[in-house]
Amino acid sequence: MSVLLFPALSSNSASSVFLTDLNGKSFDYEQIIDQPQVVIMLWTTWCHFCRENLKDLTCEEIGGTSAKIYFINIGEKKSKVDEFLKTSNIIPCVAGNILLDKAGIVAKKLRVPGIPAYIFFQQGKVLYQSHYVSKNLLDEVFNEK
Repeated sequence: MSVLLFPALSSNSASSVFLTDLNGKSFDYEQIIDQPQVVIMLWTTWCHFCRENLKDLTCEEIGGTSAKIYFINIGEKKSKVDEFLKTSNIIPCVAGNILLDKAGIVAKKLRVPGIPAYIFFQQGKVLYQSHYVSKNLLDEVFNEK
């Protein structure tokens, strides 16, 4: 396994946080990360590397695993995210899993030093953190063959 790009932190450091999807549905952060295999990507529309990363993802790459992936926008209004989605070619399997953290609480609590940031969880425990994701990395982190 590769070296962590930044230190893994306790998932308990971001409790009682509620996120919303682009349709206004509320999601409990703790319930999201408590799933058997989940990855959250922290991103913003103003981050060049985040935008490029989101555009480069394919459904085959991120859908060919048992891990659920959420794309958490930090600190921006829904209108800004909607505008970005209208002007970019983000695939539905990514756009459909975008959540909003308008106050950026998740990134602050996890002390993420930079974005894009992918945090890999297994039943609430942080396994790995990276600035990219791929099918190979998902398989490696979650020990899938």
